[in-house]
Amino acid sequence: MNKATIYTVLLFLFTGLLAFLAAYLVEYREIAIERDGLQFAKVGKAELVESNRQHPIMFIITDEAASEKRLYKTNTDTAAIGNSWLLHRTTDMTLANKELFWNANSADFTFQDTLHSLSVDERFAIVGGASNIEGMRLLQHRVEPGLWGFIDDSLFVFVMLSGIAFFVIWLIDFLGFFAGQFIHPYAQKGFQIVCLVGAIAFLGITHITTWMPASSHAMLVRNIVFLGFGYALFQYVLQRFVPKLDFLDGELVKFVTIFGGLLIFYFIGNFIGHSIDASSHDIIIPKPLRAGSHVMIGLMFAFAMGNLLNNLRKRWLFLRANNRLLKHTKKESVAAKAELKALQGSINPHFLYNALNSIASLAKTDAEKTEQMALSLSSFYQYVTNKEAQHTSTLAEELEMVQHYLDIEKVRFGERLHIEMDCSEASLACIMPRFTLQPLVENAIKYGFKEDKIEVKIVSQKLENQLQLQVFDSGKAFPEHLVMGFGLQHVTKKLRLLFPEQHRLEFVHSPEKHVFISVTQETLIKH
Repeated sequence: MNKATIYTVLLFLFTGLLAFLAAYLVEYREIAIERDGLQFAKVGKAELVESNRQHPIMFIITDEAASEKRLYKTNTDTAAIGNSWLLHRTTDMTLANKELFWNANSADFTFQDTLHSLSVDERFAIVGGASNIEGMRLLQHRVEPGLWGFIDDSLFVFVMLSGIAFFVIWLIDFLGFFAGQFIHPYAQKGFQIVCLVGAIAFLGITHITTWMPASSHAMLVRNIVFLGFGYALFQYVLQRFVPKLDFLDGELVKFVTIFGGLLIFYFIGNFIGHSIDASSHDIIIPKPLRAGSHVMIGLMFAFAMGNLLNNLRKRWLFLRANNRLLKHTKKESVAAKAELKALQGSINPHFLYNALNSIASLAKTDAEKTEQMALSLSSFYQYVTNKEAQHTSTLAEELEMVQHYLDIEKVRFGERLHIEMDCSEASLACIMPRFTLQPLVENAIKYGFKEDKIEVKIVSQKLENQLQLQVFDSGKAFPEHLVMGFGLQHVTKKLRLLFPEQHRLEFVHSPEKHVFISVTQETLIKH
């Protein structure tokens, strides 16, 4: 299996395990205890002090010092009294059989009722101060505890939260991108920080905590530690470690950093917030996991999964764009190779045509020169055909090929042709298109006549990462509206195909007439 498959399997296993744990920790208290056809769920201290309970809760508090058991029943009509509770309380009660707790219709005990409206502090004092407390609430529906039911529900919630987080992160990316385009390069980070502050404020409004009572400033501290330090850790890992990894390893590190970092800072923030509130209240009752932590753990997972999904989306778009670019580049490459091959095939016959004309003109007047020219032409084509498939060559190779060409031309022109070369040692290893120098020299000989002689000079040097080549001739200045001939047209096309936007071709009039070519060298330079 490849890395992507392994990571995908691990992600699914991790998601399933987390969903099961969240579902189990939330639902295990719902397992019913049936008595006389009724169903009850066990409750603890935290649930006994919640003010939004929709169904009545009965609980027994045992006062060991007074050897007294007190039975309480909560009143469900809490809307009218705000943050207070009405408790249906019995005193001086004797329970001969604990079964009576589950069956309120038993006649084995008698009690007198008094209604009490309790404030928050009184409620905490009654429940929080009890050392021995047992509670039950009547279930309005039958709970079917089972592994698959737990996972189905939790996976749905995890997928829903992850989808929402993905959309939010995508929206932040989208808006942040435009903010960075039109406002400032750092606007995207600034926009992310604004969104972070918004998330802190949102969590403060939702007031999800794991202890009671919880003050707003303690919740603010918890959320700042939770999200602020988590964001700082993620940015540190993103800048320091992720660039050194490939895409899959980087995404794994980011997923673990987001989920693990938020989880760690969540509990650190909870500890700080709990300490702040504990200093202000005599009694602090921790809530069970179902009261807040499982929601926050779900949100942490959703943040990590949403970021992963968003990065996969961007990666997919990036690869799709690269694939289109690759296809386009391949098409251009095939077209360029075909054009280069056509250019190569057309240059050789052109030169052969001129050389054969020269041989024909000498055949009747000078047999020795004719033989010498034919042998030089043979050597020239032997050099060319041995490297026919190459499209680039070094300047040293170009000079060697030009020397074969000049041997032919010297037979034609004799003492009238003067050639001078001034090429630096560093420039000889530079790369240029094949058959670039020969057409320039041929053009210089053709238009370089001055007083029945031809003077051609070849100068080359390497400046930083550029090969600079100059071919001088002694002929008349270039016309104002120069029309390039066959050879120069092919040189221009080769430079455009092989070194796009990395070359320069100029026809210089003064102080000396010459053709100037510069070719930018990358890693092709051989030292």
